Amino acid sequence: MKILVVHTSGRIGDALLATPAISAIRDHYANSTITVLANKNTLPCLQNNPDIDILEPFHRRTSPLFGLLKPNYYETAFVFCGITDNKTSQISYARRTAKRVCAFNTNTIHDNKVDISVPGFIAGEHIANHYLRLPAALGIEPTSRRIVYRPTQFETNKAIEILRELPPGLLIGLKLTSLKSRSYRDWPIENFINLCTLISRILPDTQYLIFGSTEEKQAINVFIEKFPGCAYNVANNDIRLTGAIMSKIDFYIGVDTGPTHVMSSFDIPLLVLYHCLSPSTYVGPLDHPYATLIDHTTTSSSCTENTPLSEISVETVFKRFLQSIDKHGIGKRQPQEAT
Repeated sequence: MKILVVHTSGRIGDALLATPAISAIRDHYANSTITVLANKNTLPCLQNNPDIDILEPFHRRTSPLFGLLKPNYYETAFVFCGITDNKTSQISYARRTAKRVCAFNTNTIHDNKVDISVPGFIAGEHIANHYLRLPAALGIEPTSRRIVYRPTQFETNKAIEILRELPPGLLIGLKLTSLKSRSYRDWPIENFINLCTLISRILPDTQYLIFGSTEEKQAINVFIEKFPGCAYNVANNDIRLTGAIMSKIDFYIGVDTGPTHVMSSFDIPLLVLYHCLSPSTYVGPLDHPYATLIDHTTTSSSCTENTPLSEISVETVFKRFLQSIDKHGIGKRQPQEAT
C-alpha cells in the first residue's frame, strides 16, 4: 500500500511539529510505503526520518500537473500544509493521485475534492495536536507526541570531530535569538550573559556552544567576548550539522525558534523561554522527559509584539536551571568515538 503525506510549510517548526502525526501514520500503515512531499526549505529537517520512505519536494505550480500521470497511485493522501497556508494546489495534487483524500477544511476547496474533511485549527490547541487530528479522523491514534529528527552516522561523526577540538567540560548549547520576523521572541543578550555568568560560577568548566545561522554573527560575538576561551560559535546554515552537534551536548537553553524544535527531539535536558504570543502550550515540546518550559508572565489577552520577553528575569531562569540539573542531572553524555 502506498500512502501520501503533503506538508508544504516552509517553516522548520511547522514541519517538525507534523512528525508525530507522520509517526502515527507509519505505525498504523506499518508495511506501507510512505511518501512525504515537503517544502524545499524544510526537506533537510525530514531527511533520515525512520517514518518516511520517500521524501521529495512539492512544487506548487508543477506538482498538480504531474499528478495527472499518477491517477489513484496512493491509497490515501493526508494533506497537512501549514496552518495559514493556501492548500489549493496540494489538495488538487492529492485528489488526482489518491483514492482517498483527508485534509483540513478550507473555504477555497470544493467538497468533492476531499473525502474526509477535518475542522481547521482550533484556537489554543497545540500545533502537534492540530496535525494529529488529521490521522485521528481515520481512527489512527498517536503512540508518541515527540518530534522526530535523526542525524545520520556521517553527521554524528562530523559533530564528534568538531567537539573534540574543544576543551574538556560540560557543553551547554545556547540559541540567543529567534527569527528576524519574530524578534519579539528574543531574550536580551545581556540576560544570556548574566545567566551564563551565574552558571559558570557553579560549573566553572562549562563550555558554551552558540547555535544559529551565520546571520546572527553580531549577537553571537557580543556573547563570546564576555566568555573568552569557553564560548564557541557553531552557527552555520546547515540544520543537519546543527542537529548532530545538538545531539552531543549536555544541556540546552534557548528561545522559541526552529533549532529549538530540533533540539527537543533528543533526550537531553533543555530550558526554553516562550513569548506570550507563542506560549509553550502552543508550540512547546510535548512528552519530553527533561524539558523545562518558561512562559511569559503576561497573559495572552494583553500580549503584543511590544511585550518584552525580558519580563522573564535572569533570576527566574537561573532558578529553573538549578531545579532542572538537580532533578535530571547534567553531564551524563556517553563518550562516543567516530567510526
